[in-house]
Amino acid sequence: MASTLVATAPFYALGGPKETERHFRAIREHTDLPLFAYDLPVCVHTKLDPTMLVRLGKDGVLQGVKDSSGDDVSFRWLVLENEDAGHPLQLLTGHEVCVDGAYLAGADGSVPGLANLDPHSYVEQWKAAQAGDWNRVKEIQDHLARLMFLTRVVKATVGFGAGVGAFKTALWQMGVFNTNQMREPRPAARGRGRRGHRRGHPEGRPHGRGRSHPPVAFLRFCKPAQVPPAPAFLLAVPWLTPGDKVLFEKGKGGVHGISRIRCGA
Repeated sequence: MASTLVATAPFYALGGPKETERHFRAIREHTDLPLFAYDLPVCVHTKLDPTMLVRLGKDGVLQGVKDSSGDDVSFRWLVLENEDAGHPLQLLTGHEVCVDGAYLAGADGSVPGLANLDPHSYVEQWKAAQAGDWNRVKEIQDHLARLMFLTRVVKATVGFGAGVGAFKTALWQMGVFNTNQMREPRPAARGRGRRGHRRGHPEGRPHGRGRSHPPVAFLRFCKPAQVPPAPAFLLAVPWLTPGDKVLFEKGKGGVHGISRIRCGA
């Protein structure tokens, strides 16, 4: 049984600001569950207006907002208007690489997709923010920003398939999923070469002290003949430690992708 609802702006049957506001009010008329607005203009092609969101919060229509718009100016305005109205909304950022800035602005929390790969860092970052340890907050954010690099080097697809596909590929290699195949028509993310380049930090620490985090290593897949190796796909693998040997095998159909990774002395 659901305990909370999350709703985007309408899509396909696009309207204007009045239709968007009516959309949320109509949902409220049919449920007593807490309702969060999901600001995701890249997918629904409508940016939610901060003033409208706060008005809906004051009227009891909305109880919170997850902002995945990537628009830091708009989010800052939303925080300010929400505070001026008495904080009727819980404000969550979905911005993987700028959570530290959102906390400084006054966000109530974060719901980033990258937390599927490294929840420990986001939890520790929240605790550090609550303790006012902003140097630690930034240190962890720098680690998370580097981890997000894995979405930048996917070659098999673009957009949603590249971002979520990179997350799914990493989770596949971590043993969480049994495949990295996305829903049709998106192809699975692939590396382009057999040769892997491993990049890690001393003692496997992802960002210096790394008190509560598992070790993280990065595998860079590239064309074997290229020197220096140009990245084709970057993959975070938390269970590797410095000194591990990694064996890459040729996949089906002669594709030099990832069919299996074995680690040993």
